[in-house]
Amino acid sequence: MTEATDLRDVRASGMCIACGACCAADPSVSLELSPEWQIYQPASNGGMQAAGVCPAIAVDYQRLHQFVFATAPMSPLGLIKAIYLAQSTDAERNKRASSGGLIKEAIRYLLSADIADGVISIVHITGLEYEPRLIRSVEEVDRLPGSIYHNINLQATISLLERYDERIALVAIPCQLEGVYNYLSRLRPELRKRLVFTIGLLCAWQYSRHSLRAIATYLNLDPDGLTDVAFRGGDQIGKLRLQFAPNQEVQVDRRANLKYQVAFDRYFNTPRCFVCINHTNFLADLVVGDSWMQSTRFTKTGISIAIARSDSGARAMCAMQQRGQIAVHQITDKELIESEGEALVPRYAYAHLARTQFRLWSNPQG
Repeated sequence: MTEATDLRDVRASGMCIACGACCAADPSVSLELSPEWQIYQPASNGGMQAAGVCPAIAVDYQRLHQFVFATAPMSPLGLIKAIYLAQSTDAERNKRASSGGLIKEAIRYLLSADIADGVISIVHITGLEYEPRLIRSVEEVDRLPGSIYHNINLQATISLLERYDERIALVAIPCQLEGVYNYLSRLRPELRKRLVFTIGLLCAWQYSRHSLRAIATYLNLDPDGLTDVAFRGGDQIGKLRLQFAPNQEVQVDRRANLKYQVAFDRYFNTPRCFVCINHTNFLADLVVGDSWMQSTRFTKTGISIAIARSDSGARAMCAMQQRGQIAVHQITDKELIESEGEALVPRYAYAHLARTQFRLWSNPQG
């Protein structure tokens, strides 16, 4: 196989996931919002340094497991110390969250227990723009946004890790961690010690901004007037809440709404999601996401499924339980497979169909 010498194929195929590893490796590269793909991707092709760390080009999970955990993965599900069902014991935090409030409880624990000096998590900037920021106080945690499913610029993650010589934790989607660890392992291994804990999200896919433009258009509203979006929260499914200027909120039922189902069909997923095999976030210390087990599917309170991949991940779960932050029930890998189901199956066949038969809208503004 010919080794990639730059990012031209990534740009042409829309395979970028905006992790920012290429920008850190090659200062000539920056990310911009593509009007065609409606995702962030490199504004230029860069060179071999950028291509060498790009997770859209290559990810060696075996090598990265050794770099992160100093051991090989134990199974197709990755390294596993323990698997849990868990939820926040704070009723309001649980209600506001989309899957039990466990991520915010974990951030609060890392800061209050002096495990980390700061936690890199996304914050809302303006409109549809979110970006990674360093959170340093427990008081900031409940102001963090909930689940964000559209593509955003994650370039600041590595910049923050390079800037601050401190104990830093990171909340990240799977491909974001792939980019971070590709960069650290190949170019800046000395920074690995700064990253003291990672909270990984279970992630089936994310959407290009074509989805948000589509739902606004179907509702006869101006897509360019969107000032904020909330995809989840309020219960296990939650409503899509769209904010338009001035002070107009539109709620869309995610359970049975044809306009929502069309706008957020997989047709509008970011292309790399179709070939991703890392739904369960192989490289995180603690992985958190929705539980879709039959036993939890119709609960009125949010429940997370959590995977501790490292000893520090397992210790964090134990400590949060002892502190009264969370309620916990340990489960097996069979129940993890029951919960996540189809998302654990690599999507190669669908990827081929999408790449050869589909195309995005010819008019990105439509």
